[in-house]
Amino acid sequence: ARAYLVKNKFMATSDSTVDIEYKSPIYTSECALSKIVGGVEYMDKNDDYDFSVNNNNCGIHTHYGFIDNHFDFRTLYGHYRQLFEPLNEIVANELDGFDRENIFGRSFEYYNRICSFCCPDSHENWINIQHKNTLEIRMPRFNNANDYMRFVKCFKKIFKALNTHYISKEHTATNAKKAGRKMAMVFKKEYSEY
Repeated sequence: ARAYLVKNKFMATSDSTVDIEYKSPIYTSECALSKIVGGVEYMDKNDDYDFSVNNNNCGIHTHYGFIDNHFDFRTLYGHYRQLFEPLNEIVANELDGFDRENIFGRSFEYYNRICSFCCPDSHENWINIQHKNTLEIRMPRFNNANDYMRFVKCFKKIFKALNTHYISKEHTATNAKKAGRKMAMVFKKEYSEY
């Protein structure tokens, strides 16, 4: 399993929350990512591999950003509430724990919590803006390839709405509120069965 990850350009690193963390290369294509995800699912479900990604010791943090790193996501701090409260409201209050587990593979835990709007730069916020060049979604855990790719595609659309209605426009409270509503609508449309 480690050889597979290294062959596919994952880097083994350390992290304070786990023994080892594998960082993927930057993907600009869902097709390339889906091949890797399929391989991960195969190893996770095959007894020939001493490898598991679907347990309490493993999470997946997914980062979204621009290939040229032209935007500093820490600047979202000032409008964090307007941008992410509508989406957080759905995930935290309209979904129950069972629904969150079906969508993300898990519910809230210590290292992925309900967004704290008094502390927008909190590392534990499930929507994390601590990183300069990426927006981090800390919620997912790997159940299977299809569910993870559905999450990736949904949040790619959410990221596009954030860019269209806020990042590429003036950073006003009005634009932040509009972007927040649009991102929530994307999520509701994708997961309308919940």
